Amino acid sequence: MYTISPVIAAILLLLPCALGQWGIPEEGVCPEVTLQPDFDLQKYLGRWYELAHAQWAFGTEANTCMTSDFVEQGVVSEAKVYQGEVFWALGESVNIQTEAEMYETEEDPAALWVYYGEGDPGEIGKANHYVLSTDYENYACVFNCVQVDETTREMFAFLMARTNLFDSDADPICETIFRDLGVNIANMLQTEHGDDCFYFPEP
Repeated sequence: MYTISPVIAAILLLLPCALGQWGIPEEGVCPEVTLQPDFDLQKYLGRWYELAHAQWAFGTEANTCMTSDFVEQGVVSEAKVYQGEVFWALGESVNIQTEAEMYETEEDPAALWVYYGEGDPGEIGKANHYVLSTDYENYACVFNCVQVDETTREMFAFLMARTNLFDSDADPICETIFRDLGVNIANMLQTEHGDDCFYFPEP
């Protein structure tokens, strides 16, 4: 049986505690966003590979082979979310998969709420997964921003693709959108997807 070190285990136990405040604070006000017109959640379902992301507290070079699977729930405005990754620390790796629920919000079909809690959420929360642009078949530009106080924000930006190969055509689309929103493109990290990546089976 494979076991992980106590240090790695402690890190993993702390991950859920950090989910509420996982951004990197910076000066500024969250920008107004333009969302994907006529967004269709059913076309958005399936596997997406995260190819690049803005840095955040638990979004570092240690997070590799990252995927998100959006699975039909029998309701056109809802989906089940399975997020997988290989996490590295102290020379060791562990395969992680988390589950969540995704709901369209009243704000806009492309303004989605991903719920990481347990049980029925009771009501739809504030959107935290904004699809700014996607062609459904190749790329998706995903964004979120949290206004911590009047002058402090935390911004999240993700370049997603249907394959684990970096798409030179999609990159400029998302890069332009993110730059216009004030994302520091120079600090974005490319997510490692090496030949030795482990991927959980698609649900």
